[in-house]
Amino acid sequence: MRTRIIAIAALATTALGLAATATPAAAANGRDGVTETICHADGLYLRSEAKPDGHAVDHLEDGWHFAVSYHAANNMLYGYSPILNRSGYVIDGYFC
Repeated sequence: MRTRIIAIAALATTALGLAATATPAAAANGRDGVTETICHADGLYLRSEAKPDGHAVDHLEDGWHFAVSYHAANNMLYGYSPILNRSGYVIDGYFC
């Protein structure tokens, strides 16, 4: 009985150690012609120009979809948001 308790405790400790060191999947870059899912807790701003600090015309929430048309300048993507029914630019690198 004592051996079984020790074995269970060892397994539980190992499982807790693995869970503590696990890291979430990193966000990925968007792909031209693909509808991507936004993976950023704060969402992304839909902008009117291909500049990270350009005029924000709307906001896309985490988990929403964005249909990427093409890669633009300044690490930006141009595409369409079906939820917002609006096109614009978003910063690349925050997709699942």
